[in-house]
Amino acid sequence: TAVVVIVDIAAVVLQVVGIENTGPARAEVTAGLNYQADMSLVLQYTLDAEASERGYLLTGESSYLQPANAAIGKAPSLLRTVERASRTDPVLHGDYPKLAALVQARLQDLEQTVALYKAGQFARAGSLVQSNRGEQLTQEVRGLVGAMSARSATLVTRARASEQRAETWAARTGLAAYLSSALLLVAMVTLFRAYRLTEAARRDSRRAQQEAERLNLA
Repeated sequence: TAVVVIVDIAAVVLQVVGIENTGPARAEVTAGLNYQADMSLVLQYTLDAEASERGYLLTGESSYLQPANAAIGKAPSLLRTVERASRTDPVLHGDYPKLAALVQARLQDLEQTVALYKAGQFARAGSLVQSNRGEQLTQEVRGLVGAMSARSATLVTRARASEQRAETWAARTGLAAYLSSALLLVAMVTLFRAYRLTEAARRDSRRAQQEAERLNLA
């Protein structure tokens, strides 16, 4: 019985270890998906800046600047979040400074163009737009976000594979331990029954021998 209990405890321990091994991989998957969502938002802010700038210069309506103002207000915090998440991978961490510089340059270009337009310097504001500097920055952000998101997707795929391997190992080791426990229990029951049958046969043999001796004496 003690051996069976030990095997059962071992099975539980193996399953717990397997579950704990899936934890880091699962956390990596979640972090990777959050990172990709943040990168999509970085790109969206950049595209908002592009669209807001052109809409405002064409119409003069300040309502066109609402998405751009939101991007200017939220981009710094978002970039800090992306920077922290990028530290887990040297490739992403190496690409981050360029991404931050591009986004900041695009938003600064937007602010400069809008400021010139509001100051009545329409020609200078128009020349900045016609230089296509802002559009070029937007395209560079788009390309870099795509590359970094693809890198993150690769890391997520690896983490998912690691998580699946850990779960499979936990399931197999737990099943093997429980099967071993069951087989051991069956073996012990079989041995116990054989022992009882052997003891019964010995008792019968002793009784027969004693009866024979009694008859001989009589």
